[in-house]
Amino acid sequence: MSRDAIILGLWVFLAAHGPYGRTLLAILAILSAGDVLANEDAHNRAWCASMGGQPEARIDGGRIDCLLDEYAVEADWSSGLKPDECIGQAARYAIATGRRPGCLLIVTEPQHCRYLERARSVVPQVWVRVGDAMYPVRLWVIGTEVCGG
Repeated sequence: MSRDAIILGLWVFLAAHGPYGRTLLAILAILSAGDVLANEDAHNRAWCASMGGQPEARIDGGRIDCLLDEYAVEADWSSGLKPDECIGQAARYAIATGRRPGCLLIVTEPQHCRYLERARSVVPQVWVRVGDAMYPVRLWVIGTEVCGG
């Protein structure tokens, strides 16, 4: 049985057991969210190190997931609106640093492959003005094997 199936079963069980179950359910949700963020951070840090970048680079009003010599890279999951947010954040970080925009998408579930394909169709059309130059958003992907290639 997968970890996700166990968590789903536990959530259903706890939700059915009144106020105590709902309290435990809230605690489980908070812990699960922390686990997801930790996994995203772990993927980003490993990728960033492999690219020779600086992870978690601070800028005014935020942090850049990975700062490379030429690129300011935002990392995010390939699900829902996350790829769109990744592209927008990459543009913001590029303007703030004077570097090219980059987006790292992390694919962990087959159902998220459609969001990756949507991002791949949008990215070539997105250009960002950085100083006097225009740059396309560069897309990197971790986990393409989940999508069959």
